Amino acid sequence: MKNNIFFLVLFISSCKNIGNKIPHSEPLSKIKFEKDTFYFNSIQKGDSIIASFPFQNISKLPLIIKNMEASCGCTKVFFHRDTIAIGSKDTIHIQYNSKNDDGEILKTTIVETNTDPALNVLFIKGHVLDAQKNKP
Repeated sequence: MKNNIFFLVLFISSCKNIGNKIPHSEPLSKIKFEKDTFYFNSIQKGDSIIASFPFQNISKLPLIIKNMEASCGCTKVFFHRDTIAIGSKDTIHIQYNSKNDDGEILKTTIVETNTDPALNVLFIKGHVLDAQKNKP
Protein backbone atom coordinates (compact mmCIF):
# COMPACT_ATOMS: atom_id res chain seq x y z
CA MET A 1 0.00 0.00 0.00
CA LYS A 2 2.79 2.43 0.92
CA ASN A 3 4.52 1.64 -2.38
CA ASN A 4 1.32 2.44 -4.28
CA ILE A 5 1.04 5.78 -2.50
CA PHE A 6 4.68 6.56 -3.25
CA PHE A 7 4.24 5.82 -6.96
CA LEU A 8 0.99 7.83 -7.10
CA VAL A 9 2.72 10.87 -5.61
CA LEU A 10 5.69 10.35 -7.94
CA PHE A 11 3.36 10.15 -10.96
CA ILE A 12 1.44 13.26 -9.94
CA SER A 13 4.69 15.15 -9.38
CA SER A 14 5.94 14.14 -12.80
CA CYS A 15 2.68 15.32 -14.37
CA LYS A 16 3.20 18.65 -12.66
CA ASN A 17 6.67 18.93 -14.20
CA ILE A 18 5.42 18.00 -17.65
CA GLY A 19 2.82 20.76 -17.38
CA ASN A 20 5.61 23.28 -16.81
CA LYS A 21 7.21 22.49 -20.18
CA ILE A 22 4.16 22.76 -22.41
CA PRO A 23 3.90 26.17 -24.12
CA HIS A 24 0.62 27.95 -23.45
CA SER A 25 -1.22 29.93 -26.09
CA GLU A 26 -3.52 31.73 -23.66
CA PRO A 27 -2.59 34.12 -20.83
CA LEU A 28 -2.24 32.32 -17.52
CA SER A 29 -3.68 33.06 -14.12
CA LYS A 30 -2.08 32.40 -10.71
CA ILE A 31 -3.52 30.52 -7.77
CA LYS A 32 -2.21 30.55 -4.21
CA PHE A 33 -3.40 27.92 -1.72
CA GLU A 34 -3.00 28.71 1.99
CA LYS A 35 -1.98 25.05 2.33
CA ASP A 36 -1.90 22.08 0.00
CA THR A 37 -2.01 19.42 2.72
CA PHE A 38 -4.70 18.78 5.33
CA TYR A 39 -3.50 16.66 8.27
CA PHE A 40 -5.86 14.93 10.66
CA ASN A 41 -4.44 13.00 13.59
CA SER A 42 -6.59 9.89 13.91
CA ILE A 43 -10.18 8.94 13.17
CA GLN A 44 -12.11 5.71 13.63
CA LYS A 45 -12.73 3.54 10.59
CA GLY A 46 -16.06 4.57 9.08
CA ASP A 47 -15.80 8.20 10.19
CA SER A 48 -15.68 11.10 7.73
CA ILE A 49 -13.80 14.38 7.83
CA ILE A 50 -14.02 17.50 5.69
CA ALA A 51 -10.76 19.11 4.63
CA SER A 52 -10.82 22.79 3.65
CA PHE A 53 -8.32 24.32 1.22
CA PRO A 54 -8.61 28.14 1.06
CA PHE A 55 -7.07 29.79 -1.99
CA GLN A 56 -6.86 33.13 -3.79
CA ASN A 57 -6.60 34.27 -7.40
CA ILE A 58 -3.41 36.36 -7.19
CA SER A 59 -3.24 37.34 -10.86
CA LYS A 60 -4.68 40.07 -13.04
CA LEU A 61 -6.77 37.52 -14.96
CA PRO A 62 -9.79 35.42 -14.02
CA LEU A 63 -8.87 32.04 -12.52
CA ILE A 64 -10.68 29.14 -14.18
CA ILE A 65 -11.16 25.85 -12.34
CA LYS A 66 -11.35 23.46 -15.29
CA ASN A 67 -11.63 20.14 -13.47
CA MET A 68 -11.18 18.46 -10.09
CA GLU A 69 -10.45 14.77 -9.75
CA ALA A 70 -10.13 12.80 -6.51
CA SER A 71 -7.77 9.83 -6.23
CA CYS A 72 -10.52 7.43 -5.14
CA GLY A 73 -14.21 7.04 -4.43
CA CYS A 74 -13.64 7.70 -0.73
CA THR A 75 -13.21 11.43 -1.40
CA LYS A 76 -15.81 13.87 -2.67
CA VAL A 77 -15.06 17.43 -3.79
CA PHE A 78 -17.40 20.30 -2.92
CA PHE A 79 -16.91 23.44 -4.96
CA HIS A 80 -19.58 25.62 -6.53
CA ARG A 81 -17.84 27.89 -9.09
CA ASP A 82 -15.58 27.45 -12.08
CA THR A 83 -14.38 31.08 -12.50
CA ILE A 84 -12.77 33.08 -9.70
CA ALA A 85 -12.56 36.85 -10.14
CA ILE A 86 -9.28 38.77 -9.93
CA GLY A 87 -8.11 38.96 -6.30
CA SER A 88 -11.02 36.86 -5.02
CA LYS A 89 -10.72 34.16 -2.38
CA ASP A 90 -12.62 30.90 -2.09
CA THR A 91 -12.34 27.45 -0.52
CA ILE A 92 -12.40 23.93 -1.90
CA HIS A 93 -13.89 21.41 0.53
CA ILE A 94 -13.06 17.73 0.22
CA GLN A 95 -14.90 15.08 2.23
CA TYR A 96 -12.99 11.90 3.07
CA ASN A 97 -14.83 8.74 4.19
CA SER A 98 -12.63 6.17 5.94
CA LYS A 99 -14.99 3.17 5.72
CA ASN A 100 -12.61 1.13 3.51
CA ASP A 101 -9.26 2.23 4.98
CA ASP A 102 -7.16 1.61 8.04
CA GLY A 103 -3.68 2.73 9.01
CA GLU A 104 -1.85 5.66 7.45
CA ILE A 105 -3.64 7.27 4.50
CA LEU A 106 -2.69 9.73 1.79
CA LYS A 107 -5.47 10.88 -0.53
CA THR A 108 -5.04 13.33 -3.38
CA THR A 109 -7.26 15.61 -5.38
CA ILE A 110 -5.99 17.18 -8.60
CA VAL A 111 -7.28 20.66 -9.38
CA GLU A 112 -6.84 21.63 -13.03
CA THR A 113 -6.71 25.38 -13.64
CA ASN A 114 -5.60 27.94 -16.22
CA THR A 115 -2.28 28.34 -14.35
CA ASP A 116 1.29 27.16 -14.80
CA PRO A 117 1.53 24.44 -13.69
CA ALA A 118 -2.00 23.57 -14.73
CA LEU A 119 -2.30 20.72 -12.22
CA ASN A 120 -2.41 21.60 -8.53
CA VAL A 121 -2.40 18.68 -6.08
CA LEU A 122 -4.18 18.78 -2.72
CA PHE A 123 -3.41 16.13 -0.09
CA ILE A 124 -5.29 14.64 2.86
CA LYS A 125 -3.10 12.75 5.34
CA GLY A 126 -3.83 11.01 8.60
CA HIS A 127 -4.36 7.74 10.43
CA VAL A 128 -7.48 5.55 10.43
CA LEU A 129 -8.00 3.36 13.51
CA ASP A 130 -9.80 0.03 13.09
CA ALA A 131 -11.62 -0.77 16.36
CA GLN A 132 -12.10 -4.41 15.24
CA LYS A 133 -8.33 -4.96 15.16
CA ASN A 134 -7.95 -3.64 18.72
CA LYS A 135 -10.50 -6.02 20.31
CA PRO A 136 -9.10 -8.83 22.50
